[in-house]
Amino acid sequence: MPDDPRWLEAMALMEVSNAAMERGDVTECIRSIDRYYKMLTRLVDDPNAAEDDRAGAMEILDEFIRIARTATPGALRALDRIVNDPYADGIRANAEKSLAGATEQISGWLG
Repeated sequence: MPDDPRWLEAMALMEVSNAAMERGDVTECIRSIDRYYKMLTRLVDDPNAAEDDRAGAMEILDEFIRIARTATPGALRALDRIVNDPYADGIRANAEKSLAGATEQISGWLG
């Protein structure tokens, strides 16, 4: 394991994210993933970090971005269908909340 303590933070954030997902807490899951992404970005951008740490963080970010680009459009379309489904009364509020949270996070990532 790399010496940089940010790797421990990254693992802890993924554990928080996984636990939140298991509880059905999408907001906390997204928040944890956002913090994970930002921590890895800081590690990549840190000129004082070991080159292996920076390269490892960049590799994870590249994979993260690839997965997000693949999965996000379908997930957003599914949420949008639920939000606009007149028969989805029981889950519409959760879908609206999830869609709003995802939109906010994506906007933050795009600057």
